[in-house]
Amino acid sequence: MALKDTTTPYTGMIEPFAAGGNVGFGVAVIRSAAKTVKGSLADNADNIIGFSVQPANGVVLDEDGFYQAVNNASVPDAVRVARDGIINALVSTKADTDIIDGDYLECAPFGTPACYIGVLNEAGSDAGETRLTTCKAQALEDVTMGAATYKTPSVNVVIGDKTVTFTAENLALLDLEEGDYIVLEDVNGDAQLNRVKSLTSTVVTLQFASTVAVAAATDLVYKVHQVKCLILK
Repeated sequence: MALKDTTTPYTGMIEPFAAGGNVGFGVAVIRSAAKTVKGSLADNADNIIGFSVQPANGVVLDEDGFYQAVNNASVPDAVRVARDGIINALVSTKADTDIIDGDYLECAPFGTPACYIGVLNEAGSDAGETRLTTCKAQALEDVTMGAATYKTPSVNVVIGDKTVTFTAENLALLDLEEGDYIVLEDVNGDAQLNRVKSLTSTVVTLQFASTVAVAAATDLVYKVHQVKCLILK
């Protein structure tokens, strides 16, 4: 299924900011400088100012699905940030859980220390039943995720690689399609939000070269889902 627009008929105020890093569509963003944003840092982040949404009609970015701090013209892209209302946010899980309508969501801690990514997951102990001060969205639909959402590659990924190899079984479980967002995570180091450029039965070609060293059998690649969410204040 192709990705949906991040905005909905119920999205509220949208304001422009400069990109302070690679920012996907539908991530929680924080201020990184005056009128500049990047993905949020970790599950204890309480400084979210809104969520990135896709460009206005007719605006074409140099990288599909991403605003960049340095585009082909060597300037930052203008990020549209939704301040309130309902959007389709990027959500993943780091446990064998699913999203249930009404779950509270906070920023997922990818990487050690956590990296500026802005993808959400269920709040608290992966249950999402309790609203914490760090919750920045509430799910408005059920989305099946579970353990099939994260798998280990079968071959080491080194920094600079543009492919990730899996067993056919694991890649089938991830159920990826071209254009899907994924997170590559060194569980003892960095993480990166990326996208599927193309894939075979065992190999995913990445949109961006990996900035993360992902070890076979120990580190993880996560599928990122879109979830209809209410932005919380």
